[in-house]
Amino acid sequence: TMKLYRKGKGKRVIRSELRSKLIDVEDFDNVIDQLELAGDIDFYQSCLDELNKKRYDTSNSAGKSKAYAYLSRKGFDSDEIKEALNPSD
Repeated sequence: TMKLYRKGKGKRVIRSELRSKLIDVEDFDNVIDQLELAGDIDFYQSCLDELNKKRYDTSNSAGKSKAYAYLSRKGFDSDEIKEALNPSD
C-alpha cells in the first residue's frame, strides 16, 4: 500500500492494484484510516502534489476539467480533487 501511495496513486487505484495481485482487501479501509490518523499518508497532499507535477492551467474550466480527469484516473476521490483544484487554506 505504501509503495503505491508513494507512486502518487489514490485509494481507488491502490485497492484495484492490490485486488489484481490477489491480495485480500477486506481490511483495506481500516488500514488506510489508521495510516491517515497516524499521519503516515495524506491523500489530499498527494493529490495536490500530483496536480503540481502536471502543471495544468486551472485558471479556466477546460484546464480544470483535464486536471480533474487526470486525478480521477490516478484514483483520487472527488473531495481530494476539489480541494487540490480549489485550495481553501
